[in-house]
Amino acid sequence: LLRYRSVDAMGHLIRGDFGVLLGIRRAPEVRTIRRKLEEIAAPASGFDGAAFIRALARGVLASEPAPEGVFFFDDHFKPYHGKRPVAKGWDAKKRIGAPGIEDVYVHDLKGRALLFVPLDAPTSLSCAMPKALAELRKVASAAPTLAVFDRGGFSRDLFRSLVHPADGMPRLDFLTYLRARTKRRELPESSFRKVSFEDGKRTIEIEIAESTLEMKGLERPLRLIVL
Repeated sequence: LLRYRSVDAMGHLIRGDFGVLLGIRRAPEVRTIRRKLEEIAAPASGFDGAAFIRALARGVLASEPAPEGVFFFDDHFKPYHGKRPVAKGWDAKKRIGAPGIEDVYVHDLKGRALLFVPLDAPTSLSCAMPKALAELRKVASAAPTLAVFDRGGFSRDLFRSLVHPADGMPRLDFLTYLRARTKRRELPESSFRKVSFEDGKRTIEIEIAESTLEMKGLERPLRLIVL
């Protein structure tokens, strides 16, 4: 909220001014926010966080559908410094394994954050994608047509589940980064051609080559584009 990354950081807000934004006289202090969050999270409250997130996403998509059915997926690990036992994951900033939680965020072409899907334990994006896709399909009025994700999702099993879904869902194309690029996959210089395009007032020129990548379990080879 307002780029404050934690409840404690909200203690720096001017409560009177922030209260005006909330439509109340004064914003609650940090202790009150923590207490209310604990009450909401308690099992006795009956609050369904996943249903709440889905309702927000449906509202955003109802106001304006996602352009061209394109969605971006990215996982984020958050270190945990509390006293409760949690599983360990990879802290990319410190480059060590650390206790924490992980979420998958789903955006559209407009950059809107539509969903975040909490995971039971830190894992790879390729393992988390099926759950994130299932949540997206619950809120999207039309089936997604293209999934875009980084090399954390580079997995033959994931690719196969997207293009040959076993649950009767329509095929989903994908765009990702090549992982474990080796000498064997390098292309000769003669394979590249120059391409130019306009970016506002600038003309950008790049060299591009196309090839294919065979993967067991897929009916057709993957299209490989190298810059």
